[in-house]
Amino acid sequence: MNATPKRFKKWLGRILLAGLGMLLALGSVEATLWLAGYPLGLYPVGLFEQDAGIGYHRPVPGFVGRVQTGETRYEVRINEAGLRGPALRSRDGGALRILGLGDSFTFGIGVDDEQTYLRQLEHLLNERSPRSQKHIEVLNAGVPGFGTVHEWRYLEQIGLRHNPDLVLLAFYAANDLSDNRNPQSMQAVKGVLVPEGRVRFVDFKIWLRTHSRTYGFMADALKRQRSIGNWLAQVGLVREADPGMGVGFPGTLYYLKSQPPEVQSLWENTESLLLKLRDQLRKKKIPLVILSVPDRVSVYESWKARAASQAGLRVDDLDGFLPDRHLASFCRKHRIPLIELTDVLRQAAVNGTELYFQYDGHWTAEGHRVAAEQIAEFLTTHPQLGRLLR
Repeated sequence: MNATPKRFKKWLGRILLAGLGMLLALGSVEATLWLAGYPLGLYPVGLFEQDAGIGYHRPVPGFVGRVQTGETRYEVRINEAGLRGPALRSRDGGALRILGLGDSFTFGIGVDDEQTYLRQLEHLLNERSPRSQKHIEVLNAGVPGFGTVHEWRYLEQIGLRHNPDLVLLAFYAANDLSDNRNPQSMQAVKGVLVPEGRVRFVDFKIWLRTHSRTYGFMADALKRQRSIGNWLAQVGLVREADPGMGVGFPGTLYYLKSQPPEVQSLWENTESLLLKLRDQLRKKKIPLVILSVPDRVSVYESWKARAASQAGLRVDDLDGFLPDRHLASFCRKHRIPLIELTDVLRQAAVNGTELYFQYDGHWTAEGHRVAAEQIAEFLTTHPQLGRLLR
């Protein structure tokens, strides 16, 4: 008579014990990731909105938010024009204006507004410029998730309204190439970026991303496995992996010495977009300067070895300078000024400077400083651009 209740209690006890064990295990993983500094979300919730004019997402004008991870703590302030940083200055008195376009590196994930390379560049140019009582203003139009196609569209619909005297376009090959292939891959929903058309459980996913490092760690790790990553993307739990995901690190494919045809196709598409953007500026007689932003694979030999290992490749299979050389060849052919950062960042890395955050891979404040100094040196010493700044 009492056998069934006893068995029920026995199984219930086992289930509760197993559940407690799982909770303890997850708690241990969460604590370990917290101690290791793994980030709990890179963007503050509420930062993004969908913009019907450009057809993509962009920062919400007037937004103020803070993010704290194990690696960094930073504040984001978006001005009335939807740009990161202070309010726009008056153009009275002949002030010169530079418009900076780019993705999350330009936006400055992980650092305060004043630490971004564009804000530091503004200070450096004003210190070096002999322009009498004329201010040089640098606008930060960087948007996380943007590629060249988004930047071209933004320039056409919004950027030119700011009447820039020069446009500085940051190009990050590790994901810009794939972003240009699929520009609608992300959309803003409830202030965050989610995969296009996959808004199921969005509230739950937002909660997980902002409360659980374990979720973020597992999602990022599983995305690197093509079959699992594709399934996660299909159900809307993670963003669709770019072509480089199939061989380890994002963008690893672009460093392969033996380039597959799909990469060449991505480059051709991107080059076409760069020329459209240049031609758009030429009509307004506005100079374009391209900034090549290198990934850690290009700067650190240890990261190149790590990328090769995760992809099941030999280190010799990868060429960390390949994207730089491709972009440099394109810019020479079309006479577009190009600022390359790989050499100066590699030198700074040799000196022990921490240039990239360990987990999210964006520049630290020191990385931004090195970039700003190199850009300022290039602009002020360039024969034509230097005259514009004087």
